Amino acid sequence: MYIVSENRLPVPATELKRFQSKHNIKLPMSYCRFLSEYGQGTYRGVMNIVQPDVQILVPFAEHELWDHEGDSPLTQSQIAECVAIGTSIDGDFIAVHRNVEGLLWLPRHGTDISVKQVDKASWAEVLDGILEEEYTANNSETGYFEPWNNERKHVFLKFNEYGKSMKELARLFREEFEMDFQFENEYTCQLFLARLHGYVRFNYAYNTEIAVIYEPAGAELYGQVIRFLERHQCMILK
Repeated sequence: MYIVSENRLPVPATELKRFQSKHNIKLPMSYCRFLSEYGQGTYRGVMNIVQPDVQILVPFAEHELWDHEGDSPLTQSQIAECVAIGTSIDGDFIAVHRNVEGLLWLPRHGTDISVKQVDKASWAEVLDGILEEEYTANNSETGYFEPWNNERKHVFLKFNEYGKSMKELARLFREEFEMDFQFENEYTCQLFLARLHGYVRFNYAYNTEIAVIYEPAGAELYGQVIRFLERHQCMILK
């Protein structure tokens, strides 16, 4: 797993143990290990790994968002008893409940709550399984994790084609700078640079937007990246 920035905020194992004791809940061991080593953040740009939260799902128990009949693992009132430990960028929740063995997947755009088994050694592998099942994602390539911290900054630029495609610009960027990791599909290209403490994202879907995510420690390389992009018809959006 590629770590975007070493500037991370681990959650002490003792804090997670106290939480479990206080709320009479058992958190997945792989989840606790991940938080204690890497802290909160976003995995593969899709799954947010967060500290356990007993409040966020309470209001959802007042609304009939999911089907609780038949084989549903939860009643509507039990939603308020769930502990959220993750979310997706689409608004799905990953949660645990003291009376349910496994992880609860509460979909944002669906009515069926499902149970996912924690049968992998690492939390990243568990999330890969969920992504493959729920997002039909191909996770054969190495994953990446973007820790949340107070240092991260971002700048957006508009790309004016003038006969050059964004894929061509991404190719030129690779030739100019040495990559430490990259992720690319038909919709996006993310090029990671350790000295930037971040990455550059080329939005293939719209073919006009570029984002530069960095930290102050990477200011020198950030300046070089911006100058390169400006030389290739990119303009910073104010």
